[in-house]
Amino acid sequence: MEEASPWGLPAMLSRTLLAVVVVTAALLTGCNPAGKLVGKWEVDTNQIQADVEKSGNPLAGALASMMSLVKIEAEFKSDGTCTIGGSMLGQSNSVAAKWRYVKSEGNVLVLMLKPDQGTDEKELRVNFLDNDHFEMVPPSGSVGGEKMPFKRVKSG
Repeated sequence: MEEASPWGLPAMLSRTLLAVVVVTAALLTGCNPAGKLVGKWEVDTNQIQADVEKSGNPLAGALASMMSLVKIEAEFKSDGTCTIGGSMLGQSNSVAAKWRYVKSEGNVLVLMLKPDQGTDEKELRVNFLDNDHFEMVPPSGSVGGEKMPFKRVKSG
């Protein structure tokens, strides 16, 4: 006679059920492409500097030098909230928002972003270069509108 599990099910059925639950959870986690966005990110100033050097524009070089004085960070949480902030010359500011995944277009995630202090959702596009680097196109209607490279902040 087969041994029973703590739930009163035969041990073999209990192990099979557990395996199905684990596989299903793993598959469901992998279904949301926006899951790789969750974490802390910062603007990749090294990439900005490299892009400027490639352009050969002397004015762009001055702008890249100024970027070394600026720190921009973003944190996307799995609960659909995020914080995007920055600091320059001792002054800092941050914005809390809610984000939601809309769709994927290749490596680009299309998100909707709604600031906590606003009423309108704005589209945000995130182009993943690899798991630790992406380019963000700021929401439509925001100042600048240029792609901004981000790199994942390593913990520890």
